[in-house]
Amino acid sequence: MPLVLVRTVSTAAGIATGLLLMVAPSVLAPGVSADGSTIAIVVVGTHIPEGGLIDTTNVYVTPMPAAGAPTARFSSVESVSGRVALSMMHRGDILLPSRLAPIGTSPTRVEGIAPGNIRYQVRLDDAAVGVPPIHAGNRVDVLVLRRGNATAPSARTVVENVPVVAVVTNPRLSDRDSGFTFAELEVSPNETRRLDAAASQGQLHLLVRGQGDSLRRHAGDAARSLPPR
Repeated sequence: MPLVLVRTVSTAAGIATGLLLMVAPSVLAPGVSADGSTIAIVVVGTHIPEGGLIDTTNVYVTPMPAAGAPTARFSSVESVSGRVALSMMHRGDILLPSRLAPIGTSPTRVEGIAPGNIRYQVRLDDAAVGVPPIHAGNRVDVLVLRRGNATAPSARTVVENVPVVAVVTNPRLSDRDSGFTFAELEVSPNETRRLDAAASQGQLHLLVRGQGDSLRRHAGDAARSLPPR
């Protein structure tokens, strides 16, 4: 780190004093040249689906000759983290502003599920979803609402704390059809059987969990309350 000596003079005392300052040089990204011939640019590191969330795990910064770089570009991962992809992106694609949804847009799809798990769809048009609305990345509890002879319906928890991996809207089949919106949940084969059994008994409802709420409180009791498939 270079040292710069700055001299100040006190006219009243007529004595010159020296002040030693530490000046930090500007830090450049690896491979980026100080003369501007090579610049930093954000590139896609792995497949990102349409509606997918962009974060530090799927993009990275790499050097690129300035002469061939697009005018509109990003130079740091922090500048794009949390944004949402407007279209599918592949490894090696340059991340352009035109391919990102406006700031504040919520993701509609989360990439990948654990091996052995299953994507299970719950129709949101039928589910009594409260505020806030459901987005990919949320965690939800699934309840079944059953109406019997009594006036008041009864609700039971079927599965708890399962992730929403996508929110999918099917295209309209006619002008009178508004289309259907589904939440895709990542569930285990055992949870799938319990959800199928519950769906045959009543209407499935989704309850969005608060951030950081990961406790499983009633899943065991709910499983015993439902008959086997």
